[in-house]
Amino acid sequence: MSIQPPAPDRVAIETLQGDIRAGRVVDEFVEADADGFDRVFRVDVDGVTLRVDEDETGRPDLAYR
Repeated sequence: MSIQPPAPDRVAIETLQGDIRAGRVVDEFVEADADGFDRVFRVDVDGVTLRVDEDETGRPDLAYR
């Protein structure tokens, strides 16, 4: 069993339109499937909550806004 670091307060994500935006992490959870475990964040970007795998997030200082 591995110990996960705490969820960051903010992350950068790529929106469906291809923009890089920073948003606040409002929730985190772990999903399991046949391939293993995935850590997932729910991120609030401009009032819209998006579900994003941890592997698809980046540093919020790299976002456009």
